[in-house]
Parts: sequence; C-alpha cells; structure tokens
Amino acid sequence: MLHPKSSWPKSFHQKHYTCVMCGGDFSNSCELQFTNGSVEPTVGETLTGAVSGDTGIVISVTLESGSWALGTAVGTVYLSSPRVNA
Repeated sequence: MLHPKSSWPKSFHQKHYTCVMCGGDFSNSCELQFTNGSVEPTVGETLTGAVSGDTGIVISVTLESGSWALGTAVGTVYLSSPRVNA
C-alpha cells in the first residue's frame, strides 16, 4: 500500500511534464509522492485510489529511501492516463 505524502491530488493534473527531446506536453501524466510503501507498483499496472477511485497507469517508480519489505518506502510513482472517478 502507498500512502500519499500530502493531500494529493490538489487537482488531478497536479504535475505535468514536457519532453526534453521533442518539447511535447505530457499533461496527461502525473506524479504521486508516497510514504510508508509496502508493495512496489509494477510498470504497466493500474493504480486505483482506495478512497477516491481515481486511476492511473504506472510508468515509473522512484524509491528515495526506506524499504518495501519493511513498509517504510518513500518515493514517487509517475502515472500516465490519469482518470478522475467523478
């Protein structure tokens, strides 16, 4: 389970990225920072918010500190195709 570091998303497109090679706008992606991670998400997996039901597809995971095995993982999950369950 991943626990967001803050009340995220403030808006569902809280973060967006621009491709450094082509300049394309990747506003259909977002970043989710977490603490207390115990299971590492898999690239291609769809994550679903336990409370919100919002979804996104994992494109990468960065572990900044801690351990998945100990449930202390801290880092960032980058998601594509974010969808708000309105």
